[in-house]
Amino acid sequence: MWRFLPILAVLLAACGGSAPPEPPLASGAVTSVSIGVATGKPATWADVVLVNRGKVPLEFRSVAPVSVTPGLRVIGVRIRVLGPNGDAAGNPNPSVSGSGFPPAGQPGAPVAGTRLDPVAGDDLRPQAEILVGLQADSPGDYVLRGLRIGYRVAGGDDVGTVSHAVALCVTDPGDQPGACTPPPTTTAG
Repeated sequence: MWRFLPILAVLLAACGGSAPPEPPLASGAVTSVSIGVATGKPATWADVVLVNRGKVPLEFRSVAPVSVTPGLRVIGVRIRVLGPNGDAAGNPNPSVSGSGFPPAGQPGAPVAGTRLDPVAGDDLRPQAEILVGLQADSPGDYVLRGLRIGYRVAGGDDVGTVSHAVALCVTDPGDQPGACTPPPTTTAG
């Protein structure tokens, strides 16, 4: 049986068989960051940037964490599309991870229904920033690993997973928030 595999491969290649196309939704370099915040205060994680490398627009449906440490709550997810001239309000600056949610002056839009057009040439715009609001009510180090992103393209639904990660370093309200070690970027259990 194994001796027929090379012949099967040649036949598939001759008949036009090929690997499935790459999904259109792509992420830049995988990031891992930590954010210091006081107990009960919200923070924004804004380090996940996505582009559409396909040929047609896609529409976001959902964004959900892959893995969350118990005690860490996702209090909201927004999306901000930056085109050549910035976001819908004309702000060209990317969002920054830090305290507060959503970021001041960069509220983003609901995820469901947000459209992302294909990138134009070598330009990495338009791009979508995922803004994840996080909060914990007890001091400690909490981790969110990976995001599962649902989207619709060319009439079909698809899901992609990015392995970015964030640590939320939560202190007592009277203490100065500080950094903790960024988590590994694996989504493996």
